[in-house]
Amino acid sequence: MGQTMKRAALLTVILWVLLGLGFPLVMVGIGQLFFPWQANGSVITVQGRPVAARHVGQYFGNTLQYFWGRPSDTTSITTGKLQPYNAFNSGPSNYGPTNAALLPFYRRASP
Repeated sequence: MGQTMKRAALLTVILWVLLGLGFPLVMVGIGQLFFPWQANGSVITVQGRPVAARHVGQYFGNTLQYFWGRPSDTTSITTGKLQPYNAFNSGPSNYGPTNAALLPFYRRASP
């Protein structure tokens, strides 16, 4: 019985190392090797500074064939005008489901 427990513990440690460390490192390496731009988040830079990610908050116009992200309160802090998909101005409305102002808020915030 002691020999079986030692083998089971050894196999458990080997599999933890192999699948817990080895596999993720191999997948990260493959991603960095073959898809470096996508693996690093598709970051868009302007004058050397990261300003956005290409795939976050995509604007598809008014078509209904695409998935819509959650409606965000994207109004300009300075002007008060709507700015669709501006992540810097994004935030929750904090309106509960029984609040009468919730529906007009979503109608105004959705594209």
